Amino acid sequence: VVVVAVVAAVAVLLPTSSGCDITTFGAKGDNSTTHAATNTKIITNCLSNPACGFKAVVPAGLFKILPIILPSHSQLFLEENAVLIGSEQWTDYDSVGTVPFLPPLGSSGTQPGRQQFRPLVGAYNAVNITITGRNGTIDGNGYWAWKNYSNGPQLYNNTWPPHLFTCYHCNETLFTNVTFRNPPYWGVQHFYAWNTFMSDITILAPRWTKEIAGFMPFSVVNYTVLDSYVHVGDDAVAIMSGPDFDPKLGPPHVNWDTNAPTRDVLFRRLYVRGRSVAIGSEDFGNVTDVTFEDSTIGDDFGSCPWAFKIKMHTNVPSHISNILLRNITLGKISNNSWQDPTITAAAFLFGLSYGDGPPLPNHPQPRIYNITLQNVHAFSSDIAGAFIGNNESNITGIHFDNVYIPTTKGSWIT
Repeated sequence: VVVVAVVAAVAVLLPTSSGCDITTFGAKGDNSTTHAATNTKIITNCLSNPACGFKAVVPAGLFKILPIILPSHSQLFLEENAVLIGSEQWTDYDSVGTVPFLPPLGSSGTQPGRQQFRPLVGAYNAVNITITGRNGTIDGNGYWAWKNYSNGPQLYNNTWPPHLFTCYHCNETLFTNVTFRNPPYWGVQHFYAWNTFMSDITILAPRWTKEIAGFMPFSVVNYTVLDSYVHVGDDAVAIMSGPDFDPKLGPPHVNWDTNAPTRDVLFRRLYVRGRSVAIGSEDFGNVTDVTFEDSTIGDDFGSCPWAFKIKMHTNVPSHISNILLRNITLGKISNNSWQDPTITAAAFLFGLSYGDGPPLPNHPQPRIYNITLQNVHAFSSDIAGAFIGNNESNITGIHFDNVYIPTTKGSWIT
């Protein structure tokens, strides 16, 4: 018999793989900020306790929490109608103790010294992390961070809002049957992660927030998402790569010698209602071997101004290659009222100069090559697509097989 004491609650448990119900130890599912610290401590202790099988079980209820760090070999199990809902206070997400700030957005999206707060739920240097259950919810409660989103993300002390989930230097993560809702900034990010599997995941945020994104793999290897749904205001998927933190200086300083690729990525049976599926804009470590298949992007009412977009930076000698889009249904690809009201919508956009100046003389440039679009049919689009390159670099090896894009304003722009 093992005695486990958490805060003021005491319970006697037999070692079991079924986990520990957090309410056994006094967690309160009443959405009260008063219980946030207690709820967080109870969940953390269950995740670290061998008597619980390193498994915290969250029953039905609204459990207010502070940021939670998942240790190695732990499992967070969310029952039906279980909701973990985040704090509304910026200071609850600061870099307390040994928990680092999140990685910066990359050189194009990060000013010197600007970082991100830690996420509502995260894991750091961890192995074998599981979040699963009966379609419970992790709710970032992001309304407090969205006040100024009409002009871009709201900052606090020159710092970006927290993500909903980030796995930093993680190996073997498994997520199934979970809803991620209302992230203050990005949704589900894996940063320098290996062997990730997710299925039956839902990511939701109001479209008018504009900057809220969905799946965000950054320098990952062997990353799979199946049977999932994303409805957000910004990129539903953004596949990226780049440098890690400088091990001596720490965040936000990065060591460009650590540039690592993203490769072996699979999205299958994904339904996207958001801004686009994108590769970039952070792709400094290369992105290769990506398959996106048996999926739907957009709806017949006009939810996506782009379906698939590659965003690369001038004067960065990286490449995006070996990309396959197969058996894809596109909705009405059109501008929208919440983020891109005036653009000419394109089903596909391949760009080598994302927000950059002209190419430097004799400087290596980015490359896009070996991209295959097979069995892709759209409801409609303003134009079929655009190639945006420069004289110093090129886009090669683009293959079309049974691609049908009815257009209203033209075909391709080059």
